[in-house]
Amino acid sequence: MALISVAWVAGRKHAARHHREVADDAAARDLYDRYLCDVDALTQAYLLQAPSDTEWLTAITAKDSTAGGTMPNSVGDLARRVGLDVRYYPLDQGPDSARRYQQAEQLYDACRRLINSVSEQPGSRIEVVNSFVEIGHQAGDDQVEAASRRYLATLDKKIGRVPYATIIQLYPNDLAQLHRKSIAKLIAANYLEHYQKIVKASEASHGERPTHVDAVPAKYPISFVLAHNATDSEFGGSLILHMTEHVHNDSVQLTGVWIITDPGGIMTRTFMEWFAELGRSPIRYRLKSGNLDPNGELVL
Repeated sequence: MALISVAWVAGRKHAARHHREVADDAAARDLYDRYLCDVDALTQAYLLQAPSDTEWLTAITAKDSTAGGTMPNSVGDLARRVGLDVRYYPLDQGPDSARRYQQAEQLYDACRRLINSVSEQPGSRIEVVNSFVEIGHQAGDDQVEAASRRYLATLDKKIGRVPYATIIQLYPNDLAQLHRKSIAKLIAANYLEHYQKIVKASEASHGERPTHVDAVPAKYPISFVLAHNATDSEFGGSLILHMTEHVHNDSVQLTGVWIITDPGGIMTRTFMEWFAELGRSPIRYRLKSGNLDPNGELVL
């Protein structure tokens, strides 16, 4: 009987303690809930009194100006501070027209200025990646083709004066035939003549200011020209980024270019890495004159 009494008393004490713990928990939760309500109310009250984004920006800009600060007021200003310049030159599609010719003149003149800006000092170089097939003009579009030829002639003048490496991305079947066939029929006449001059110079050079055209398996559907001056940072330079559209026979046609001047390498670094990656391709074929012979199929 004594044991039962002791157990009953112990049970009562345990139940009472449990009841108090539950009550304490409920009180704590109630206190915490009231705390959150107070915080929410204070936050809402503050937000109602806080200035708008526009008011805040105006105030902080005025404060910076009063203190003689130089906080950038725009993305454009910030870009100018790091030397980054980005411009787009469109080329309308459709039949030959005065507007399209004017656009072509502006586009290719801008490209020529960029190439002419590449110094011939040690450390300067030009690197080019072409995607699949380059067309660059429409059939019968003589004026636009003439503008593109003037640009390619400017590139021709850099051959042998600065290191000039070109990578052509080809479909696997075309790449597999290079050891015994010409790919001249795949390339527009203006680009074909330019490639022929590069290959001729590469066959005559002896390692100084190397010039060559390599064919690799197609990976990136993109074409670009990298111009690196000796005075640029390690990954800095200028970029001509081709914008194209697919046309008949799986070819592409130029619709405009982005010209980017980036001495700090903010954007050009990525394209340099892509060029280096393609250049390390385990399947790589250095073009010879016979690969670009429009009159025959067999490589001599």
